[in-house]
Amino acid sequence: MTFKAFTLAVIAALLTACASGPHVMVLPGEGKTLDQFHGDDAFCRGWAAQESGSGGGWPYDIAYTQCMYIKGNKVPVPGGLQPAYTAPPDLSLFLLDLKAGAPPSPPPGQPR
Repeated sequence: MTFKAFTLAVIAALLTACASGPHVMVLPGEGKTLDQFHGDDAFCRGWAAQESGSGGGWPYDIAYTQCMYIKGNKVPVPGGLQPAYTAPPDLSLFLLDLKAGAPPSPPPGQPR
């Protein structure tokens, strides 16, 4: 009887170890310290478990990856690691030029 209980406990522990935690590689975003990355990781593990209803599996990995990306970390994509999201340029200046009847200015970073 004791051997049977021990065997069940070992199997349960192995299944729990296999199912918990993300199965994707995420790297710290530019300018992030290791402590900031660990804080993001802990937060996103909890959020992913809450959103997916489990501590592992495909839905968990997707939720974890999305959370880490939103927090500014580098996540895997088919072509390599994707850098953190950066906002598009402010288009309000372009729209002001159009309203005034002037030709539009070139986008930021382009030669004039």
